[in-house]
Amino acid sequence: MHIRHVSIQNFRGIRELEWVVPSKIACLIGPGDSTKTTVLDAIDYALSSRWNITFIDSDFYDCDPSNDIRIRVTVGGLSTELLRDEKVSLALHGWSADIGVIDEPEDGLEEVITVQLSIDRTLEPQWTIYKDDNSDIRLSTRTRELFGILRIGTVTGRDFSWIKGTGLSKLTEDASGLLGELAEATRQIDRVITSDALAKASKKAENALKDVGARPKFGFQPKLDYGATALGRGAITLHDGEIPLTSAGYGTKRLFALGISLSQVELGGIALVDELETALEPYRIRHLLKHLKDLTVRAIEGTMQVGQVILTSVSGTVLVSLDADDLFCTRSEAGITTIKRVPADLQDVVRSVPEAFLSTKVLVCEGKTEYGIVKALDHHLQVDGEPSLAYHGVSYVEGGGDNAPFRAKQLASLHYEVAIFMDSDKETSPSADELTQCGVTVFAWSGNVNTETRVASDFSSELLDKLIKLRVEWGAQRNDVTRKLCEMMTEEYLPAQDWDTFFSTHEIKLRPAIAQLSNSEGWFKRVDKGEALGALIMESVNSSPATGLAKTIANLKEWLCQTDLQENQSVQPQVAERPST
Repeated sequence: MHIRHVSIQNFRGIRELEWVVPSKIACLIGPGDSTKTTVLDAIDYALSSRWNITFIDSDFYDCDPSNDIRIRVTVGGLSTELLRDEKVSLALHGWSADIGVIDEPEDGLEEVITVQLSIDRTLEPQWTIYKDDNSDIRLSTRTRELFGILRIGTVTGRDFSWIKGTGLSKLTEDASGLLGELAEATRQIDRVITSDALAKASKKAENALKDVGARPKFGFQPKLDYGATALGRGAITLHDGEIPLTSAGYGTKRLFALGISLSQVELGGIALVDELETALEPYRIRHLLKHLKDLTVRAIEGTMQVGQVILTSVSGTVLVSLDADDLFCTRSEAGITTIKRVPADLQDVVRSVPEAFLSTKVLVCEGKTEYGIVKALDHHLQVDGEPSLAYHGVSYVEGGGDNAPFRAKQLASLHYEVAIFMDSDKETSPSADELTQCGVTVFAWSGNVNTETRVASDFSSELLDKLIKLRVEWGAQRNDVTRKLCEMMTEEYLPAQDWDTFFSTHEIKLRPAIAQLSNSEGWFKRVDKGEALGALIMESVNSSPATGLAKTIANLKEWLCQTDLQENQSVQPQVAERPST
């Protein structure tokens, strides 16, 4: 089965959401408080077979119970068992990706059903099959169980118990004799549960783990959990040998719970996974996602019936392990949640800078030098007692040199707030003007120059001396640097000359020579060296705030640390004022 459409009104932080779900794997991404988990909860509550879900006033939008909650989930790929239900068969809609939901099924359209969960100020949930605004077909827990919804968030003992709605209960072919066995077990408390159905389910769970790259130490078996507060269906739990899985480490429990739940996806179930990466090593994350994608491919080839996985993530490992069009950017503004699919042609951006998709604001740094400078700026803010860039929801990423402008434009197309920090010495594609028109804020050095030229032009004599000392610290000889500078200036090399005399004598030629030499030899073409340069730039900003260098950095800092800037702002190049010497 597959969820085709989700509509949410007045649930927690969501005042309104309309989302068409076009894929078998959908990963919701975005910054904190963008309501990703709330979307999963809404789907879970609407399709879950649980009858005892408790709602409170804070579940209503703006904590106002006069705003009735309404959640509608449209499901396709319906199982034969669901279609046999008379209530379901009478309430079918038609669906296609092009036209959405229509009232009645038609030839060429998929048959779907819409489940509605409503909660008013009485806090009593009502599950119905939605046909139109006048219909009121109650939906039983038995019918909701057929949707095969499985929710994985914080792993609890419930995930390893034979309780209605868990993955283990769905793996159990015949649980009719379970209550009788429990009654007998009450009389003989040390007796191991020997039901063939439970033993088969335990073996299925063990096999399911192989698909996600995990295995028990001793072998799974069903046994009574002596830690259970009372005997009931939840008193039988999965054990690894003699050890209950409820006693395992959190990472092991989560991996096992995922393995059991995802095995149901092969049978047409729908899995909802909040932050899949939690407590899992990167190699396990990659294997899990590869397994899911393999399931999807086999389903497309017609070899099996595969359900759906909707997950959330704040992990770059997850993003780069999925295809770009499996990702859905989630945003919330004034209660309106929007979910937008990442286009397939952004695959290279996802692989190159995945962290850009997990923040509120994105600064694309042209190269390693610019990235290092921004790292130094971030550090400088914190040393001065100001909030970090993370506090402002900013992610700064390396843009890949000439590819940086294009990546900035692509990110802006997904409604991220984007800026680019780059040189101004050459034409770019797209151009600075085109970027501005696309909503990208452009920070480029004044004077049509690269970073090395801007620095050499605006640094004081003292800071230029420190610049050369950095090069010496990184393995060069001071005399070799001076000799090369003299060759560029066509001046006589005088090794005994001190720096102040050398600078004052040759300043006009020396500044461009330093810029040319540092650029040609790549003094700052590494992130760590760019960061060291950035530390000197911060000194220059403080001591000479009127230079073009300082003004660009000040404008950049303003954008990074404020959220009320005008949209489509572009910082115009400014004429540099040479510091006094």
